Amino acid sequence: MSTTVTSSSDLLRDETQFKERLKRRNRVGSAFGKFFYISNFVGLIVLIVLILHVLNSSFGLTVVVNTIEPSALADRPLEELSEEELGKILVEQLGNRVRVVIRDRYSVVPPNDFTLIPLADALAGSQLPPGTEELTINELTAEQYEQFFNLNLSREDALDLVVNEVVKPRVFRTWTLLESLLNRPGIEEEVAQSERLRQGKLEFRSWISLDFITSSVSSSATTAGLRTALFGSFLIISITAVSALIVGIASAVYLEEYAADNWLNNLIEINIRNLAAIPSIIYGMLGLAVLAQALAVFTGGYIFGVNLPPQAADQIVNAINTAFGEPSLSNAERDEIRDQAAGARKDLDSFVAVVVEHLRPEALTAGEKEALVRTFLNYRLPSVASLTTFSTPSIEQTREDIVRIVGTDKLTPEQLDALAENLRVYGTFNINGRTVLSAGLTLGLLILPVIIVNAQEALRAVPSSIREASYGLGATRLQTTVRQVLPAALPGIMTGVILAVSRAIGETAPLLVVGASTFIGIDPNGPFSKFTVVPIQIYQWTSRPEQEFRAVAAAAIIVLLIVMLLLNATAIFIRQRYTIRY
Repeated sequence: MSTTVTSSSDLLRDETQFKERLKRRNRVGSAFGKFFYISNFVGLIVLIVLILHVLNSSFGLTVVVNTIEPSALADRPLEELSEEELGKILVEQLGNRVRVVIRDRYSVVPPNDFTLIPLADALAGSQLPPGTEELTINELTAEQYEQFFNLNLSREDALDLVVNEVVKPRVFRTWTLLESLLNRPGIEEEVAQSERLRQGKLEFRSWISLDFITSSVSSSATTAGLRTALFGSFLIISITAVSALIVGIASAVYLEEYAADNWLNNLIEINIRNLAAIPSIIYGMLGLAVLAQALAVFTGGYIFGVNLPPQAADQIVNAINTAFGEPSLSNAERDEIRDQAAGARKDLDSFVAVVVEHLRPEALTAGEKEALVRTFLNYRLPSVASLTTFSTPSIEQTREDIVRIVGTDKLTPEQLDALAENLRVYGTFNINGRTVLSAGLTLGLLILPVIIVNAQEALRAVPSSIREASYGLGATRLQTTVRQVLPAALPGIMTGVILAVSRAIGETAPLLVVGASTFIGIDPNGPFSKFTVVPIQIYQWTSRPEQEFRAVAAAAIIVLLIVMLLLNATAIFIRQRYTIRY
């Protein structure tokens, strides 16, 4: 057996090369470490500069000019006036705009229907002057407007309304916080020399205030608020969190605790991780196509009788009546049916009753009339079992449905053809699912992959000894998962959920695609309402040419940052509070 002898020179050469390579690796590691710290430092500096810039725009001196001076409205300060006096000022100064103010603050129906239906329906939930329940808003007298304000406005609310709608302060000029602190004498001199600026009052203004958070959007920067956008964000994020939390955790538990290790489940996991990297606007397009359009009967509330268009009622009435040889509706009859249908739009049975009431054919029984109306509505309001019926029905399908309900003894072939064609063509109406529900579910889809991946990692971090101990005591897999594994993984799961929700709060692109409004003055009151959110409201303000709206947008950015910081702080608290050390 031969033996290889290594010379001392070879050993020294190898040791020298090793030391040189080690030094080179240390130099590279040191360079990357310095690059890491420099990158973090630069990022921190940029973040601080950004926050300081936003804060600099959120405070500062302003010159404010009132449209109507408070001294011209009363012989003493507005703060000393009673509710009755403030209500009288509102009615006298607003004129015809008083109806718009009442609509924007108290109406529970769409703006186009507000002047058409009785106050009992249009202002449901508000106190009405005696005897005005069946009147429309246009039929009230000045005294009744005053009574309405006195019944529904506190003194503080009445004062705010007078300031916002009558006094209407306008900002002529703004200065940043640094300019206000470092150059106040120069600003005062500029105001004194300008005839236009001398008309107003120079005052220091904080654009972030309680009034800013609790006020609705306005065309004036001094009275603009974030309330409507905050309500929209709250409703949407609530739907997003609930939907994504349930589906995400259930999916993670299945994939981690129950799914077999095969190619199909591995493919599913790979796709889930890939979905987390898809641009958010793609999810917006998915939400538009599936939730806002294909499933509009649900997300728009139509299947529950919400948002039914009043014009559909007179179209169906006209389609059935004319097929039986009855005269077409007059304009007055058409308006009457629409008014009644508008009042019944939140109740599907009432909506159908309005249509049936105006059907003239005596050959049809009440039951046949109702069945005809409901059959046609099912073409646009399909049941769960017929979700594919979203297109205009064929003439053969419509004829078969009519014969099934009415039979052939009451209809001539000509009447049957006319009725089928009229119902197929003239009774259709467009449906729209661009609502809070669609937006919330779209954002739920957006953050779902992130929640699943984080939940899987949290479940995977639970020691296997916990599962084995539970099985050893006789627990089933379900009992082990629910009582042992999930509680142990809860900190990691909830941290991932809150961080994902924090991302959803700042999203804009998918909501714009789904149908968020860039300007809406009515607070969303449910999952089927139109909506806007804080990021979109910020975008709308920054796109306006007036400089003062940049300050309003900066204040909204601060509010949004505070909300996101609170969510992140909550995530840290949950992680530290419920973390179990093994």
